Amino acid sequence: MDKQQNIKTKKQSRFTKIATFLPIIMISMTFMASGATGIIGYLNGQTGLEKATVGELNTLAASRADILNLKLNTVKNDLSTMVSGSAIKIVLNELNSAIVNMEVDIPAVLSYFQGAETASERATFDGTGEKTMYAYGHTGVHKSFSTSWAASGYGDVYVLNKDGRIIYSVAKSKDFLLDVNGDELKDGDLAQLFAKAKDLPEGTQISSSFKPYKFAGDKPVLFVAQPVWIGSFIDDPAFSGVIVIRLDVDFFDNIVSKTEGLGETGQVFIADVNGQVLTNMPRASAPTALVANLQYDAITEVAEQKLITDGVAVNSDGVDMLVTARPFTFFDMTWVIVAERSMDEAMSAVHEMRNGMLIGGLIVLLVAAAIAIMVSRSITKPLSRLTTDMRALSKGETDEDMSAKYWINELRTMANSLLVFKDNAIARVQAEAEKAKLNEAELMKAQYISDLIEGFQNSSTDNIGNVKQASDRLEGVSKDLNVSATEMQNQSRLVIGNVEDTSNNVTSAATATEEMVASISEIAQQASLSTDIAEEARTKTSETVEVINTLSSSAKHIEQVVKLIEEIAEQTNLLALNATIEAARAGDAGKGFAVVANEVKSLANQTAKATDEIAERVSAIQEDSQKATRAIVEVENIIGKLSDSSLGVASAVEEQSAVINEISSNVANASGLSTKSADSMNVVGASIDDTKNVSNDVYGLANDLKGQVASLETDISDFLKGVKSA
Repeated sequence: MDKQQNIKTKKQSRFTKIATFLPIIMISMTFMASGATGIIGYLNGQTGLEKATVGELNTLAASRADILNLKLNTVKNDLSTMVSGSAIKIVLNELNSAIVNMEVDIPAVLSYFQGAETASERATFDGTGEKTMYAYGHTGVHKSFSTSWAASGYGDVYVLNKDGRIIYSVAKSKDFLLDVNGDELKDGDLAQLFAKAKDLPEGTQISSSFKPYKFAGDKPVLFVAQPVWIGSFIDDPAFSGVIVIRLDVDFFDNIVSKTEGLGETGQVFIADVNGQVLTNMPRASAPTALVANLQYDAITEVAEQKLITDGVAVNSDGVDMLVTARPFTFFDMTWVIVAERSMDEAMSAVHEMRNGMLIGGLIVLLVAAAIAIMVSRSITKPLSRLTTDMRALSKGETDEDMSAKYWINELRTMANSLLVFKDNAIARVQAEAEKAKLNEAELMKAQYISDLIEGFQNSSTDNIGNVKQASDRLEGVSKDLNVSATEMQNQSRLVIGNVEDTSNNVTSAATATEEMVASISEIAQQASLSTDIAEEARTKTSETVEVINTLSSSAKHIEQVVKLIEEIAEQTNLLALNATIEAARAGDAGKGFAVVANEVKSLANQTAKATDEIAERVSAIQEDSQKATRAIVEVENIIGKLSDSSLGVASAVEEQSAVINEISSNVANASGLSTKSADSMNVVGASIDDTKNVSNDVYGLANDLKGQVASLETDISDFLKGVKSA
């Protein structure tokens, strides 16, 4: 039993030794650190490489989407260009007439234009040398359409007349000259597209979806169409036909299915939102257009959110693929441009890194194990030496040599500490011998301290008494200062009130003075205006006098004329009298003359009466003119006096205005000074308030000082009592 216990104890002691567990701990920590570093590096590398691959796929998908968008915009532009060109009118007029009206030429037309196997060969037949009317018209327009067809890689370009017959195509396939309403085409997308295009307004374009087309080898195609409206100078534009561009799946494959930069498993293709593949996947062994159907979550998310998505999906071969999906809109259709690459290929660099890290980790573990053993040995040997020295020191053996050299800083520090312990042990023995000597010195020191305390107590008591007296005097002074400040505050408030009343009164006087100045100025203006009016009235009066004098002169002239008329009337009356006398002498022969003489006499009398009346009127006018002249002269004299008075008033008003202005200026100055005085008194009041506050503060500080002195006295007393009792 004891033997087994000893064996167990030895095993436990073996594993508790630094030489055993230190290498184990170092190797374990190295293993964990290497493993953690490797795992974190592997995960970070995997995540980073996955993000980089997804970013690369996104970039490729975006570039293919941009190219596809550019190509499809070119399709739309080509359609618009063809519709607006002159060639389409020739096709719908001349070629249409040649087909509709010359049915007998159709076999010859088909024989010539379909005389080659490939579309590229048939596209070179322009009709040169043929004798049909169709071939003659075809020669002038074919190049306009075939150039765009060859440059853009279209499947074909069709022109349908308004009845739905294909009257022109570039490639002249088996659908050339067929009617979309016929048995071979009536159920296809081309017939449906034509039916919709007929009802579209001018300039509108429309597209079909991907469907297999019999005359393209059953490859998936889609059609893009635009109605053609033609008018003339006489007629308005009318629907004349439809132009259609056929886009085969090869057109899209050439854009999106290139594999450069995608490694051995990467590819780009187009699908619809339901996962139906619309183009051929370049990595597939068989055609996939409208055949393969993918259940990728990324495609479903694009259909729901219309956003770019990415993720991991399993393809039809069960391979994990990194997938990015980008929405693409063409007319009313939403497609998905999908770029994918296998996870194994994308993560191949990470796998190589993982293998390298495993080998490196193993090497690190081996190196760490060797270093751990060496480090543990370099630590355990010095520790054993230190342990031996410490045991000797614990037994009081201070004669042992403990000055060994150690290369590890910590061990060297421990050895130095051990030397300190040795020195302390030696010093402790010496200290006990000196302790007796120190006791005597301590007694002497205690007596000296007691004397110092007594002296300090006496001096502090005297100083504290002096401080108390000073604080009492300071308290009294602060009370007197407070009373004086209160009295000054009351007096300053009375002065401030008086100054403010004075300022208000002066301000009112200044206002009234300013109003008086304004009134006097207005009076001065009115007086000046009155002077001007009086002067103008004097001028008008003088003019009136001149007019009346002129009238009087005219009246005198009229009086002279009237006298002349009176003389003429008298002469006429005498002549009439003489004529009457002569007529009486003449007897019957003079009766007629007598009548005239009587009329002349009558007129002469009327003239005499009229002249008398005129003379009376002229005499009255002369008298009135003289009266008016006298009255106007009196008015002129009055106006002159009024003008002189107005001038005097204006002069007096100007003198009063100058005096009042000076008074107003003095009153304004007085108002400003009173306002400044009020402000100064307010400042004085504020200063007195500050003085009162300061006195209150001084009083409070004096009280505080008294309390602090009392407290200090108590503290000193307690301190001295404590020191004495110690």
